[in-house]
Amino acid sequence: MRGPATLLVLLLTSVALAHSEPVEVTTSLTPVPGAVQVAAELVGQTSGLPVRGAAVEVQVSRDTGAPPQQEAVPTGALLGRAPLAAGERGRYTGRLSGLPPGRYVLTVVDTTYRGEAAVAARAFTLSGQPTRVAVVLPVTSTPRRYVVSALLGLSVAPLILVIMTVVTARQRRRAGRGGGPGRSP
Repeated sequence: MRGPATLLVLLLTSVALAHSEPVEVTTSLTPVPGAVQVAAELVGQTSGLPVRGAAVEVQVSRDTGAPPQQEAVPTGALLGRAPLAAGERGRYTGRLSGLPPGRYVLTVVDTTYRGEAAVAARAFTLSGQPTRVAVVLPVTSTPRRYVVSALLGLSVAPLILVIMTVVTARQRRRAGRGGGPGRSP
């Protein structure tokens, strides 16, 4: 009985810690004819591990000269957005429509977990050459109701496994004692 309980605790802990560290996002923007190729690498700032399977989007807006708001999705002057497809080892790729050389703001939005969004932005200059832009996505606080429903959802399969194990063990014990169905004591 100790094995399934330990496994359940480990599973629940890994989910609870999924967004508990800042994530470094290094983005490379490469102008190609009629588009801008986007490549990004996501790495946990504390663990140093690649972030896999994230739902990430980059957005480009005009640089107004005001400092970019680090934790706000831009509402005006949005010039393009590119959902990024996950590759291997925390690498993601996407494509923006073509942008002329100029000053822009790159906003990275991570919506991997329902009910939360990690957002980071930085101004950059696109000059027709490949440009690297680095941001750090902050730690997010997942809404309590989602954490509870996720943990309950994860605990259903192990709970069914435990119930099946207990029922099977009881049936074997009864069969071993001769008290199975259809027999009288």
